[in-house]
Amino acid sequence: MTVYWLEGCQSISMRDYRAWLSLVGPAQQEKILQMQSARAQKLGIMGQLLLRERLCSLTGEENRRLAFGYSQNGKPYLQGYPHVFFNLSHSKDSVACVLSRQPIGLDIQAIGPYRPRVVKRFFTKEEQELLFSTHQKDALFAGLWTRKEAYGKYLGCGITFSLLQQNTLYRSDAAVQTYLSGQYALSVCAKNLLAPLRVVKMGAKSWLEYAQKALGPVKPKE
Repeated sequence: MTVYWLEGCQSISMRDYRAWLSLVGPAQQEKILQMQSARAQKLGIMGQLLLRERLCSLTGEENRRLAFGYSQNGKPYLQGYPHVFFNLSHSKDSVACVLSRQPIGLDIQAIGPYRPRVVKRFFTKEEQELLFSTHQKDALFAGLWTRKEAYGKYLGCGITFSLLQQNTLYRSDAAVQTYLSGQYALSVCAKNLLAPLRVVKMGAKSWLEYAQKALGPVKPKE
């Protein structure tokens, strides 16, 4: 299982991003433009571009021919490819994407101060014991939280109160792997994860130059 991770997404100007927006489908464009902050819009655009480039590489389709549908829970899927599954996540300056032949959930979070009240309210006894046994509470807290988010996205229901209280250290119905790197924690959840998680990190600016070959010409800057 390979996760593709773009760093430095906020370093690109909004003017440049608006040019790339032309390569994103109308429904996704509308959703992105409704986001209230430029920061969120940048991550939204970059996430869609990364997803589309990966799907083009996997399926051999042209970007303009990719068509998406939505499940009853609002989870997107690629029309015409029932055995292709994907998930996106973003946090602060990073965007991550994973593709799979099975339902998949992915979450990435910037590591911040751990929150004892959240731990006591939502984490299971086993998760709390693990957290309180380490000096690296901030990183472990973020890692455990991404496991819960990834599990909810794998199920297709997102994060719910009851799901937050589930133990994601050991699951009989799914497998979860967590990756810690620098100031970020990332988790992937699927029915089966037989091999160690592979994470490919790329700089956003250099990746955009490469991606244009796969996605097509961008709209001229205004």
